[in-house]
Amino acid sequence: MPLHPAALLRAARERAYAVWASPRLLHPADHLVAAAVRRRARRPGRPTGAVTRAHVLVCPPGDGNIGDQAMVEAFLGATDGPVVLLVREHGDVAVPAADRSRAEVVALPRLVYGGGVGHVRDAARLARLLGRARSVSVVGADLMDGGYGHRAAANLSLVAALARRAGLPSRVLGFSWNGRAHPGARAALGRAAARGTRLMLRDPLSADRARRDGLAGVEEVLDTVFMAADDLDPTAADALLGAPRPDDPPLVVVNVSGLVGARVDQHADHVAVVDHLRARGARVVLLPHVRRPGGDDVAEVRRLAAAFAADAQVLAVDELLRPAQVRALADRSDAVLTGRMHLAVMALSRGVPAVCLSTQGKVDGLMAAFRSPGASVEPRPGMAAELTRRLDDALAADGARRAELSGLAADAARMARRNVAGLDAA
Repeated sequence: MPLHPAALLRAARERAYAVWASPRLLHPADHLVAAAVRRRARRPGRPTGAVTRAHVLVCPPGDGNIGDQAMVEAFLGATDGPVVLLVREHGDVAVPAADRSRAEVVALPRLVYGGGVGHVRDAARLARLLGRARSVSVVGADLMDGGYGHRAAANLSLVAALARRAGLPSRVLGFSWNGRAHPGARAALGRAAARGTRLMLRDPLSADRARRDGLAGVEEVLDTVFMAADDLDPTAADALLGAPRPDDPPLVVVNVSGLVGARVDQHADHVAVVDHLRARGARVVLLPHVRRPGGDDVAEVRRLAAAFAADAQVLAVDELLRPAQVRALADRSDAVLTGRMHLAVMALSRGVPAVCLSTQGKVDGLMAAFRSPGASVEPRPGMAAELTRRLDDALAADGARRAELSGLAADAARMARRNVAGLDAA
């Protein structure tokens, strides 16, 4: 039976990506980096030893995203010695005060998020950095399957492959895989894996999807942010809520995602959810998690807060908190509702039940790891009834369920530390 033209086009595209990603076919930048590193290795006086060599971390976009900042902080907290943070622009991530003496921030704006001459120029700068590196780690998060841009995904995989070409250990830290990866992203990651890059899948469903897609070297971990579960700063929570008291009413933290809001009209559903929570006597804190154009939680939170302006038990945070402050606020809560996965991670890391709106297939696996499959809810108009039901279940959790969540949180921290196992021995 003859194939439909669309099927022929799809097959041809898959074949082209497979050829492009073959380990035998070197990207021009690959040649550039490998040659530059070999030249630097032959120079006399090249510094040696773990004291002067640095872990290189390819950072996520950051710039107004608490989850991205939390992943960088978790890596810094789990490693020793010098670290080079590769970012798009200075200011994308903030280096905690305790790490400023050992962390160097280097901006390579076109390495991941560009092409052409700018990309090659930044690849050359990467070559110089690799000459003094101990290891290269890429923050994979939700970027590697191309759901948020296949060129950036392919470039991240290319960086990992270049590190292996230079003789360095490389890994892609805790990332999701949606099972519908862009062919170019999938081919590029397969190329890196064939070179020896370690692939750290951050939930069991993503690991299964990656194996089905034929990716080699899949290792199952959990999100790196679980490594920082004990990093708490209660100053913001205490300023907002006062010191904790035994007779405090139940507290629910509600995040309203600007990313979800750009796709679904969620305002009426969130109003109904907050009305429901208030009717059962809970205090509500409205909390933004991301502040950037096209996905601004602050604007969504302000809109929801305006609907409850006369209610003193609905409190709104009007700025982005630091990850340790968010974690402490989640720790004081009885349940969390969020459209941002890393807020759910922070809550679950403290044994607090979370209900999370699902985006890019990355939440289902997280909730499966915490035996809470129903806590991943697909965003859609009219979702208020399901959200309130899930929150009611969370608020009604008995001591046994809370103890189970705490045990799973401890397991998650151990699984998350697999992301960096062996790095300091590199």
